[in-house]
Amino acid sequence: MTTKNYSMVENAINFFQNGNLNAAEQILMKVLLKEPKNLPALSIIGLILGSQGRSLEAEKFLNRALKIAPNDVSILYNLANALSGSGKHSEAIAHYSKVTILCPDNVDAWLNLGLSLSKRKKFSEALNAFDKAIALKPGYENAYICKSATLNELNCPNESVIFANLALSLNPRSYQALNNKGLALKQLFQLKDAFDCLSKSVSLNPLYAEGWCNLGSTLYLMRNFSDSLNAYKTALEIHPNYFEAWSNIGGALKELGQYDQAIASQEKAIQLAPNSYEGYWNLAVIQQEINLHKEAIKNYEKVLTLRKDYPDAIWNLSHIQLKLGNFTEGWKNYESRKKIDKSPIISIFNAIPELDSIDDIKEKNILVFFEQGLGDTIQFCRYIPLLNGLGANIHLFAQESLIETLRDLDGLKSITSNHLILKTKFDFRISLLSLPFLFKTSLDSIPSKMGYLKSNLDKKAYWESIIKPYQGFKIGLVWSGGFRSNQPEMHSINARRNIDFSLISELQYAPNASFFSLQKGEPAESELLTQKENFWAKDNFHNFAREFTDFSDTAAFIDCLDLVISVDTSTAHLAGALGKPVWILNRFDSCWRWLFQKTESPWYTTAKIYNQQNPNDWQNVIKDVKNDLIRLIGPQP
Repeated sequence: MTTKNYSMVENAINFFQNGNLNAAEQILMKVLLKEPKNLPALSIIGLILGSQGRSLEAEKFLNRALKIAPNDVSILYNLANALSGSGKHSEAIAHYSKVTILCPDNVDAWLNLGLSLSKRKKFSEALNAFDKAIALKPGYENAYICKSATLNELNCPNESVIFANLALSLNPRSYQALNNKGLALKQLFQLKDAFDCLSKSVSLNPLYAEGWCNLGSTLYLMRNFSDSLNAYKTALEIHPNYFEAWSNIGGALKELGQYDQAIASQEKAIQLAPNSYEGYWNLAVIQQEINLHKEAIKNYEKVLTLRKDYPDAIWNLSHIQLKLGNFTEGWKNYESRKKIDKSPIISIFNAIPELDSIDDIKEKNILVFFEQGLGDTIQFCRYIPLLNGLGANIHLFAQESLIETLRDLDGLKSITSNHLILKTKFDFRISLLSLPFLFKTSLDSIPSKMGYLKSNLDKKAYWESIIKPYQGFKIGLVWSGGFRSNQPEMHSINARRNIDFSLISELQYAPNASFFSLQKGEPAESELLTQKENFWAKDNFHNFAREFTDFSDTAAFIDCLDLVISVDTSTAHLAGALGKPVWILNRFDSCWRWLFQKTESPWYTTAKIYNQQNPNDWQNVIKDVKNDLIRLIGPQP
């Protein structure tokens, strides 16, 4: 380097250190025109360009410098930063890794290596890098923050909270640590605490778009959809091309019933990230909910081109196929539920070989087990006599509340809800909901369409004596399927399925009828106590359901009735399995079990289905039911 160029580089460094980046860049460019291989000039201009976010330009100069000094740690580190800024995280990882080999105590290199590994979703390796940084620099706030975020990605919320708290102990105003803690608490479903953390995070940094988006998703889980929408919109004001915000807005609008706007928002998200499967997934979910089946299928298939063999997409696709009566593809794809993250399959039996064929099972001991809700167990226990008919010994693991009801089911060797059944030696295991696939069930070959369950005769006689004095046509009512606290992801479906007591009470004016509550579970039972006087004026409503201890009581009571009217829940299945007339009140985005817009069920010949014709429109459904009751019972004498 000439003396003059040396002096010019020194001047450039002074300008750089004083923040005059343009002057420094101009001087260095002049040096490089005269001396293209001037290593200090190449290195410093690369650093300047990188600090301005001009990553692609920085790469060019730093690569030229690296050819001259391939093991220069500062050049390698600055080039890795530039590559990371350009989104070239795999290349950045290679360069950061080389820095950590040449200079193992470079704390920032370990930290940034972890960040790039996280970008490539190599979260376990990222944790190792953050641990190296923390070991070199105990009390390193940024490393604690990064480790907390990565633990969230690995679904380790309790551990994430620990490291977020460590960061907050060093800096209580760390908006990033508060954000990480809020996300961890959201995973733990401690939503109020999550909301508090995320609210504080965005108050400390009102321009933190990611924080606003996370606050919105927490409000969404709290079912505060309007405020959730506003939080997402705030994120967009900060970052107009924020893919996650656009996509999440679509979800909030869906819950608010603004389906056209929800679809438009998801389509905008897809425009921003056309190679991201999440956008197509979210769009398909909206389309599926409003019965745009062809469009939803197309988008689930697009998801599967971007994320091959994604089990969640295959499972959702199976719901549409089964709903449309395509049982051949539907049952096959329904098996994908075994691979999803929150699989309903009970895993405690996995050590037992899975039954994958019904050939040659004579004298085999087979454990059949429930996997989903009570209604599913009632619906699919009809396959047990078929298995037994092939010579197998069938043992059923079922929910405690169903044991007495199912005990006399044809073909059962034993039934229990006790995990001690694992001490028994079984040849095979099979889930109840895999039996239709195993038997290759078609619409024409559904077994036992009515009367495959029987009520307890003594209990039936008891309830007959109790309700005998009540005059007229005897009707059982279920208007709510309740909410399962351990399945928050199902709350939206449950909300669409349930009917307000004030609306179901319009049936009271059907002539010559006595109504009986079959409602079990909260909050419906408590609401009934407070709402009956307000909404059910006539004296033809009676509630003995509080005396039911299990489903055998409910079954015996149903056997004494003329008709059951129920939303889509286990009681509807029970009435159908008993062979009793049942009218099923079916939400617009109905479960696949009832097929699409059918008024009869291939599963229960005594069932009549009343479908919503528009989302959330129960008013017209109740009107049709009331008119049909009048036609069935006859006018008031």
